[in-house]
Order: sequence, then C-alpha cells, then structure tokens
Amino acid sequence: MESGQQLEGILERELAGSHLGHKARHKRLLRIGQAMSKAASASFPRQFAKNEAGLKGAYRFFANPEVTPEGILEGHIAATRERCKARGKVLCIQDTTDLIFKHEVEGAGRINQLPKVRGLWVHTTLAVDAATHEVMGVLGQMVWARPDKPKKKKKKKETAAQRKKRPRESQRWGEAAYRVSDVLEQVPPEERPQVVHVLDAEGDIFETLEVIEALGDSFVIRVTRNRLLAPPPGQEGMDAEREYLLDTVAGAPVLGHKVVQVPGRPGQTARQAVLEIRACRVRVRPPLNRGRAGQPLELNVVLAREAQPPQGQKPLNWCLVTGEPIETLQQCLQVVEAYEGRWLVEELHMGFKSGCGTEARRLQHGTRLSNFLALATILAFSMLSLRDAARRLEPPPASEHLSEVQLQLLGDMCPELPPTPNAYEALRAIALLGGFIGRKGDGEPGWRTLWRGWEMLQQAETTYRLLLHRLTPPLADSG
Repeated sequence: MESGQQLEGILERELAGSHLGHKARHKRLLRIGQAMSKAASASFPRQFAKNEAGLKGAYRFFANPEVTPEGILEGHIAATRERCKARGKVLCIQDTTDLIFKHEVEGAGRINQLPKVRGLWVHTTLAVDAATHEVMGVLGQMVWARPDKPKKKKKKKETAAQRKKRPRESQRWGEAAYRVSDVLEQVPPEERPQVVHVLDAEGDIFETLEVIEALGDSFVIRVTRNRLLAPPPGQEGMDAEREYLLDTVAGAPVLGHKVVQVPGRPGQTARQAVLEIRACRVRVRPPLNRGRAGQPLELNVVLAREAQPPQGQKPLNWCLVTGEPIETLQQCLQVVEAYEGRWLVEELHMGFKSGCGTEARRLQHGTRLSNFLALATILAFSMLSLRDAARRLEPPPASEHLSEVQLQLLGDMCPELPPTPNAYEALRAIALLGGFIGRKGDGEPGWRTLWRGWEMLQQAETTYRLLLHRLTPPLADSG
C-alpha cells in the first residue's frame, strides 16, 4: 500500500469513488466511516457520543432507500481494480460466511436447522497479489437470506432439468467469477492481470469449473469428491477399470516437500507440517445427472499431504485441481501457496464480524445491515492493509502509518517499543494494548486484540488533544 496512509486516510480514499446520488449522502458516509475508524466495534451511541445529530444521521443513512451496498462499495471496488493493474497475476479468493443475529432482524433467514437461529449469508471475493500475497481489496460481495424450508408435504421429485432452471446457492461461485470479469474488463488489455480463482471445497462444483474456463481464467480449488475420471481420448467405450481422481493423484510419485505453518486453535498448539507434493493430469467426467450433455474437463491436480502428523492430530491433506501449470516442483509449490492465501479472506470476514461488531448492530432490518456491512468491509480491508504492511519481510517505518502523536503515545504506553519502530513493532505494541500477551507460542495477534488496541490508542490521542487544547493559552487579540 502507499506510504503515509493512516487508517482514516485509507478509508477516505476507498470511499472517494462511491456515488450515492447526492453529495450530502457521500459526506455522511465519510463522517460515519471516520467515527467507526476510531472505535470500530463500539455501538453507534458510543461512536457518536454527545453528537445526537450524528447518531440520528447514521441511522437515517443506513435506512435510506437510495443507499445501497453496491453504491457504498463502488469506490472501493474501483480502487481495487486500479491496484490490480499490471500485477501480472491476481488471486481472486472467494469465501462464504454467515452473520448470526441474537436480536430480531426483519428480512433475516435460516442459518441452520434450528428455526430460531436467524441471519444473513455473505459471499466475498478478495483480490490478492499472487507473488506477494499483498491484499488488493474486494472485487465483489453478495448478501442474501436463506428462505425457510416449506412445511413438509408430498411433492413430485425434482428432475435434474427442473433443478438447473431454479436459482441455487451453489451458483454463487460462478456468479462471483462473472462479476470479477465484469470489473476487470474495464482495465486495458495490456495492464489486465491473469486471474486465478481460489476456492475451498464448497466450490468444488463442475459447473463452476466450466464457468471459470469459459471466462479464460485460471483456478485453484480444493476437492474432496473422488470424481470419476474419463478415459483418454480415443479409448471411450473400451472395457477398462474405472479410475477416480483422489486415488489417481495419491498414486503419483512424490515430487518434493513443503513446510507449512499450522496456526494454533483451541486445544491445538501451533506447529509446522511437512507436506509431500504429488501431481498429475486427469480428465474428469461431467456429473451423471447431465446425461450425455457436457464434455470431460482436463484438469491439473496437486496433492499436498502430511505423511507423518503428530500423534493424535489429523494430517493436513489438500487435493487441489488447477488450471495452473504443474510440470515442475516449483510450479506445484506455487499452486499450494495460492491456496494458502485463502486465510486472508477469512481474516477479512473476521474483521467485519468481530472488529466492526456487525452481528450486534441494532439496525433491525436486513437491508440496513447489508448497507452497514458494505462500509464495515471497507474498514476491515483498511485495517488488513495496514497489518499487511507490518508483516512484510522488510516492514516500513511505523511513521508511514501512524502520526507523530500516535507514535509518542504508543511509546509512552508500551515502554519496550524502540525509539524508531517499524510497522511490525508498532503493530505488536498496539496488540499488547488490546490484551495480546505475546508469548513465544502465541503466534500473531488476532482481530479482537488489534481492534481493542487501536481503539485504546485512538482514545489516548483524543484525550491528549483535548488536554493540549485546554492547556494551550489562547492567542492574543491582534486588534
């Protein structure tokens, strides 16, 4: 990201191109964003403390029928497109998450089998530089409510043709790929990056692969289905033993190894895993419900599997189908590294859920919450981009991202901070303010501690400026 950008500055830049039909609405959006950047997880009454007009304006803004998530995200998506120019190769990482509300929200839908659990589903596409894993920004986001199941009644079994005609949630993966194509189509051909769609096992859908290939894009998708393979060209109809995807790649020779870091979880400490790398090329049959329709897809497959996991722990096992080349070990490792980037979109989701308190917002209606979510997504990106800079191999000076006052206050509150810290050292200090302990095995700080620490630093700066204002004598009247 560009230097000299603090959180509020990044947010203002990302909202610059958002057109909401009226300048007053855009100004209101900026004011709300600035208030949220200082205390992201706080309630609106706290964010607009002693500012009743600002509080009422925020509620009116999110309820305004002229305000839409697409309008709020417009500027950020345009800025993301600019950052993707001339990048060579960009990972478009898709992921779905849920927002679960503990209060009544009109327009919310079913989340699981429990009728009282209500919420919304969110599907995000995050652009990431393939070479550096630098976060470029969001290229698309879809929000929907899942309808309740109809009361049980006898009905005719749905045919494959009927199922194909009705809208299905599984189509979101292909729809997201179409939206990325529409956004990047506005980039001149000589600057347009190669797109690699990265999907988890939930996106392992034959139709999705067809959509991505038709767009001329590439992909890295984790698969868990042991799909039936088609015989080599010219051998169709011959009496041969059936072969399956997972079995075939598992029988390929080991090309090499890769060490990956497995983050700690409740009941599981962080560790290193040594993965065996195998690869092969296959032809996958279309689903049986297609009948004679559709042609086999020729796919490259990379298997990254942990052969000797610690006792009592489940081995890592990533089987990845891809459109990327796999002729060499280095190319196979690049496929695995592309899939490793998936955690970034999960971090973004944690940012707008935990960091911005989206699920706790008392906006009472799904459309208002969708508007809030769009702004929270941009704020989560802004924080993620700052954290990105801090975690680079050579972090920039902290002064590129924090003001002189903020650095002085951070040093006063964290005496162990070096006199001229880099961005990584400052980030760890901010996390310590938020409750991060920073022991050897603790790994990197999470969203909650970072947001809490950032809010404490913002509050300290506000207090400092208020005291400075009170202690500074007024200027003498020049008249």
